[in-house]
Amino acid sequence: MEAKDGSVIDFEHVWNHVRCLTNSNACDEEIVPAEMKIFIKNTLQDHFSSEVKAYLVEKHREEKSQIDNGKQTIAPNLSDDELFEEVPIFWAKIMNRGAKVYEIPSTCKSHSDESSPHSPRFPRSTNDGDLVEIRFDAEKFDQFANKWKKDYGNTGEVLKRAKIWKKNKDDIEKENKKNRGYTLVENFFTDLDDDEKAKHTMKAHFVTDVIEGIKEGLPPRRNLTKPPRNTRTKRETLPETWYEGAVEDWRWYGLVPPVKDQRECNSCFSFAPMATIEVPLNWASNSGASNVLSEQDGLDCAGAGDCEGGGYMHKIYQYSMSAGNADSSLYPYTESDGTCQTQITRRNLIKDYKRLTTVQQMEDAIYWNGPITGAIRVPNSLHSAGTGIFYPDQTTCDATVTNGHTMAIVGYGTENGIDYWIIRNSWGPDWAEGGYFRMRKGVDNCGIETRGVYVPVMI
Repeated sequence: MEAKDGSVIDFEHVWNHVRCLTNSNACDEEIVPAEMKIFIKNTLQDHFSSEVKAYLVEKHREEKSQIDNGKQTIAPNLSDDELFEEVPIFWAKIMNRGAKVYEIPSTCKSHSDESSPHSPRFPRSTNDGDLVEIRFDAEKFDQFANKWKKDYGNTGEVLKRAKIWKKNKDDIEKENKKNRGYTLVENFFTDLDDDEKAKHTMKAHFVTDVIEGIKEGLPPRRNLTKPPRNTRTKRETLPETWYEGAVEDWRWYGLVPPVKDQRECNSCFSFAPMATIEVPLNWASNSGASNVLSEQDGLDCAGAGDCEGGGYMHKIYQYSMSAGNADSSLYPYTESDGTCQTQITRRNLIKDYKRLTTVQQMEDAIYWNGPITGAIRVPNSLHSAGTGIFYPDQTTCDATVTNGHTMAIVGYGTENGIDYWIIRNSWGPDWAEGGYFRMRKGVDNCGIETRGVYVPVMI
């Protein structure tokens, strides 16, 4: 076979380069000339020429026969096309002959598509339950994909996600060995790369920009009696999130709506302010957690920002003061930027908002008025937050970090002499502890006490 420049292509070079593409630790890249790699890459992108394809399929048959002592695990009626589709994923086992071959369930809903009644998580061929090989802790990766209902669709995507998952798992284990008082865990972020995780935060300048003209200080204390604390058992009330040593936790009173999920939209700047308005609204109306406000309203209409980069919380409050707030049922969240729906009914709920500048002001505002907002520069470890009091190495969330995030602070307390804030995030109830976690208090942890700390003044 000849390249465009007339040079002869050695099939063994092609085969070895495919091995290197799928497992760089088990190939001899040195024997492949540089110009050959360029040709092979172009050939790969063109789905291989018929000669190369035939050669790879034959090598696939030979290797599989050798590994399985002559017993084929691929259905004998598979065509060359179907065998060829298995070449990259099959190399994962060729390069790691001790890996276990196991059956992949072929039906599972996607984490992001709850309405889908049937979504293949792994690639499907002519037979359900085809054997697929993965070299990265295969069984554990399969358990992860099952638990989080991942939909990968093809063998190339499986390998890509398995590699990212393994790297993130290694980072989690490395961080946990530092014994910093919290534990990171595997979750739905674990097979996402840094760029994909960033879709759930926003650009850091939105939380670090100095905004002039905002009034500072505490709002007037609300002249209302708090509802009785929920006295049911921990498991009946707040599974896994009833914190020891809490001084105040607005979830105690049944006024906080369920945790929401902003998904792949940089809209945290709308979610955090809505949480600080919903709770005092529910408190005043004595209606439990029935009032749930629209983040989409702020996203579409406030001129505060968008899904692609993020936005400013103070502009959400300003919009709420001038236009009011729509209920979520009337203006539901779409995970995307939209056109402002001016015809939606809105209620005037706040008359002002204040910036809080000290830890004492933050405590007082939470105790007497309700949840407040806070903002941070995002350390990569945040996506894997689990139990304990989160306090990462502050160099991982310093001025060099490009991603920011806003959240609501719903309470505070002290455990074993360590002060903490109780944080309500907007990454859904499957993140951390039911969508909540604790951050160390009094040390400006990742900027939580100096960035975007606001409280609304209710009408």
